[in-house]
Amino acid sequence: MPPLSPCRGIYIRRGLGPTAHPLPGAHVQGGKPGACGSRSHAAPRFHGRPRSSVRRPALYTDRSIQRTVRHQRGRRRITGIEVNRPRGTQQGLARPVVDRTTAIVGSGGLCAPAGYGRLRVHESEQFEGITVPTTERFVFTSNGDQLVGLLHLPDGPPIAAVVTSGPLTSVKEQAAGAYARALAARGFAVLAFDHRTFGESAGKPRQFENGFGKAEDIRNAVTALAADERTAGLPVAAVGVCAGAGYMARAVADDPRILAFAGVAGFYTNPSDAPPDPAVINRGREAEAIWRETGESETIPAVAPDGGDVGMPLREAYEFYGTPRGAVPNYTNGYAVASFAYGDFDAMEAAARIAVPFAMVHSENALVPPFARKFYATVSSEKSELWLESIGQIDFYDDPNLINPAADVAAKLFRSVLGR
Repeated sequence: MPPLSPCRGIYIRRGLGPTAHPLPGAHVQGGKPGACGSRSHAAPRFHGRPRSSVRRPALYTDRSIQRTVRHQRGRRRITGIEVNRPRGTQQGLARPVVDRTTAIVGSGGLCAPAGYGRLRVHESEQFEGITVPTTERFVFTSNGDQLVGLLHLPDGPPIAAVVTSGPLTSVKEQAAGAYARALAARGFAVLAFDHRTFGESAGKPRQFENGFGKAEDIRNAVTALAADERTAGLPVAAVGVCAGAGYMARAVADDPRILAFAGVAGFYTNPSDAPPDPAVINRGREAEAIWRETGESETIPAVAPDGGDVGMPLREAYEFYGTPRGAVPNYTNGYAVASFAYGDFDAMEAAARIAVPFAMVHSENALVPPFARKFYATVSSEKSELWLESIGQIDFYDDPNLINPAADVAAKLFRSVLGR
């Protein structure tokens, strides 16, 4: 069996392969799951569907609120609004059409997913009873480096504080931010932050993907939440997305202050069953040694349209990080080669040590379902699981039809654990 990982030199076995989600114009084999059905060529994709068949979603799914927003369009710079209630949801996570400097997010289940500009909301606004959660800058330190985050606050006293961690190479305005906004709309104070060496946060070498260091960042974020006057005294829960779920698993297992954990489309690395390529590990170690000796860090792209020597060779990774869909201004398409030295990060090891209630949300088309099942089976604490239908992995980063039910599962767990 080949080794498994989203990193270069390691392959994903789920019956699809690294070209399962083709770019526009790419040839696809008919009938393969996740390969745009039986079409001979892939149409431009919007949340995994042909663009021609999808209407642009509304900022708010209620028509009366839509009219109110239209009246205020000039002040908000909102255009092209239509109503589109996601299937199976009463309150939809909606994608606004806004300029590149402003994103409006709504509460009550409504929020703006990643990829549509940097958040610039610093005070609460209301439209006919719907409150836009407040977002404030949150700065703390981890191992001597300054980390920058956004604290998403609900309208009213928060139920609890929640710390989030997102996918490989991601920043706070992407998937972690989407789930932070969704949970803030459900009553929680939620921190999404840039890990060390990424985004606005300090640390070198830049774009250094180290799961052990990221787990340490999460624990330091919990310390900062406990000390900050906006969240002091609140119980703490955690949400991890993709690789962030694996990092979060280690943090939860090691930090008793985190009282509940939800993993969404988690990549639960398991080097015992799928060891990384030794040549890739050695390449990373050599690059790290050179950086420590000379201060010079070798960097390759995180994604590229044709794969090649990149950090994440999966085609669907480029569809998100390499296009306006996910390439927010704070994101850098780079991957420190030294990161490969930590390709043996073991998230599965933490499963048996998790002692708090756990909820898992996953899909058969997300990354490595067998790893997710094994991780879930190994957790011995109170637990629940929800399996959703998705086109692939990255739809969990910005698709309202996946983010909303996942946020509902997390919110239900956190409320039940905290007795609120």
